[in-house]
Amino acid sequence: KPYMTCVRQTCTDVPDWLVETMWFRDCGSMVSTLTSQGRTCSDPIHDVVPFLPVNSTLAMVCCGTCMAAPTCDHEGSAQLAAANTNDQSTFVGVTLAPYTTCIHQTCEDMPNELIVSLTTMASCAELVGTYGCEEDIQPAFGFLVAGTTARFFCCALCQATPV
Repeated sequence: KPYMTCVRQTCTDVPDWLVETMWFRDCGSMVSTLTSQGRTCSDPIHDVVPFLPVNSTLAMVCCGTCMAAPTCDHEGSAQLAAANTNDQSTFVGVTLAPYTTCIHQTCEDMPNELIVSLTTMASCAELVGTYGCEEDIQPAFGFLVAGTTARFFCCALCQATPV
């Protein structure tokens, strides 16, 4: 357990020899195979690797690979941030919906430009450091829907942060 806590805190991959015990060559092949089957890095993988604890996710085993393989249009999100800084209510609910769907499926963090335009925080590290991953941040940023947490913006960081 201390080893896996360290892996999550440093967002690294477990060694290849350990991934091989899970029937994959390395984290690259594991992430590629499971995501091609419609899984995300935040999905539980106990059904694939039964000896892992029930709530184990792909990111808990291969955080580094999950973080290194973003698939969402971050460049487009930065353009949205620049264009919508002054109209955040429309921005969050309508324009950003396809992008937020993608980052939640792949468990990615929003880029800093988008974090700043939506929350005034400089980065996921600052947002999570200030509010944690599960605290409702709507009172601090009134245009957000009640119940919105830093995890909405910073899935990967929250996934790698011990509870």
